[in-house]
Amino acid sequence: MGPAVEPSTNSKQSTLQKALTSALNELGLDAALIAIHTGDNGPLVAQVSRGLTPRDTQAILRALSLQDVMTKSLEQSSRAEGGDSKVIRLRMITPGAKSLIAVPLQYQQRTYGMIVMGRKESAAFTKKEKALLESTAEDITKSLEQAS
Repeated sequence: MGPAVEPSTNSKQSTLQKALTSALNELGLDAALIAIHTGDNGPLVAQVSRGLTPRDTQAILRALSLQDVMTKSLEQSSRAEGGDSKVIRLRMITPGAKSLIAVPLQYQQRTYGMIVMGRKESAAFTKKEKALLESTAEDITKSLEQAS
């Protein structure tokens, strides 16, 4: 990384952090997590979370980092035309959340992170909640686009 790249990266990181924090505040669910990749093909790192213990967060990050989850998210996002959902159901239970879903965060055709929401009871998420999560992911990406 050269010095010319760093200011832009720091600016994007700051903008991203602000967008992530406000997005998390707007979700208003029992548990939420936003993680981004630390670099090209780097591991997911938690940026903002609520309602999850550090151990829960690490378990979710490990599950999201599995290659088949990322592959599935990319396949689903490429079929996004026609209203296909980008939502991925995570088949795991943590003490802080019994139902978890995730949506990839994408910028310029690249997945740069994931947004996860969870609830304490093991009930299915409604279409409205899934749409809210997808909309939040799009809002985060738009904030990033405006900053670049």
